[in-house]
Amino acid sequence: MSVYINRHSEQHLDDSFDEFKTQHGLDYESELEHRQRSYIFRNNVRYVNTRNRAGLSYKMKINKFADRTVRENLFRFSC
Repeated sequence: MSVYINRHSEQHLDDSFDEFKTQHGLDYESELEHRQRSYIFRNNVRYVNTRNRAGLSYKMKINKFADRTVRENLFRFSC
């Protein structure tokens, strides 16, 4: 499955990340962590959008874990 990336939506992704942080009360400890979380969020949004365009029998949505990697989420829920 190929990933479609709309290069004109960078501002939309920035705005979505700001809304995500506000909605979930997130404030990162450093600029570095903020950039890392933003990068992860962007990739997760793109993944969700790609899966939803695939015409599957289900739809995915962004949730409170969208700024976390798969590995972080697996660790969080396996303990």
